[in-house]
Amino acid sequence: MRPMRPPARKVVTGRRTGALTGYHPSRKMGASVPFESLLELDALVLLEVDWKVVQFATQPVTFQWRDAGRARRYTPDLLVVTALSRTFREVKPARRLARDPTLRGRRERIEAECAALGADFEVWTDKDIKREPRLSNSRAVLSEGRRVGDAWAEQRVRAVLPHCATVGEAAWAGGLPPVRALRAAMRLAARGEVGLDLDLALGASTRILAGGASR
Repeated sequence: MRPMRPPARKVVTGRRTGALTGYHPSRKMGASVPFESLLELDALVLLEVDWKVVQFATQPVTFQWRDAGRARRYTPDLLVVTALSRTFREVKPARRLARDPTLRGRRERIEAECAALGADFEVWTDKDIKREPRLSNSRAVLSEGRRVGDAWAEQRVRAVLPHCATVGEAAWAGGLPPVRALRAAMRLAARGEVGLDLDLALGASTRILAGGASR
């Protein structure tokens, strides 16, 4: 995996203008990734757990151009890389996007700049990022991933995954209580070994989307 570049502009961390900023410790990226708002932090949580996301970076590049003699610039909040796509994303509350859908008249040019790099552009709003139960489930997976592991349960789940489509099937095949199997699967998901369906409540019926029989 090719390392991501440092942020294209300085990311100011600490409390400022009412926004909480800081660093998210990313196992996927092997580094602490800066964020400039709680909404950006929630976005990083989703990217960390999303099995389709291979890499991500904050403030990845700054586009610069001239418009009628006026210097313009724009730095996307995120670059998200999957096996099939590269997407630059702006993280913005939906109410602010509704007031300024053209991003101060720059959106058309921003999309063209992204396309020139072989990438898409989209705005990720709080309505997308804070959708439940996906966000809470993603937080739960990361929290479980920080706990002391249950190596035997993880080994049992890992061994039966190719033949199982749900956590409940993995529990039965591995001879584990469903809760123990779920926690093991969550820790594996936090490490990127499996992908779980986080759009429904976590439990025995949780589908295994990557690394299992339903992939």
